[in-house]
Amino acid sequence: YIYAENIAHQYVKLLTAAPELIKGKTFYLADYEPLSLRDYLNTIADELGVRKPITFPLSVAHTLAYMGDALNWIGIRFPFTSFRLKNILTEYIFDLSDTEAVCGPLPKSFEEGVHETVEWFKSLDD
Repeated sequence: YIYAENIAHQYVKLLTAAPELIKGKTFYLADYEPLSLRDYLNTIADELGVRKPITFPLSVAHTLAYMGDALNWIGIRFPFTSFRLKNILTEYIFDLSDTEAVCGPLPKSFEEGVHETVEWFKSLDD
């Protein structure tokens, strides 16, 4: 996960970096601190002033996913499946130390990024 302004910052820094700093390396672009999907959704809910999403016990989530798999198998579309549950539960944490060393601090914090994203979302109704 990364806020749009932060990823743009990282792209520009990598594009303008001295070749010896980037040659032969792999750079992952993301906010430097790992993000919990639950924290992300709860922060968005707080910014929007709405109720936080409910959290199901993992056993309930697995049961719903298996039911979704079965329904899809018989031709009834159900949006929550084992594939989606796996995506939700998979942690995508990469070593960003090389990225941070070349790109430096990000322009926006997690909270600022969420706030600006929510403000942009609200402006779509105008």
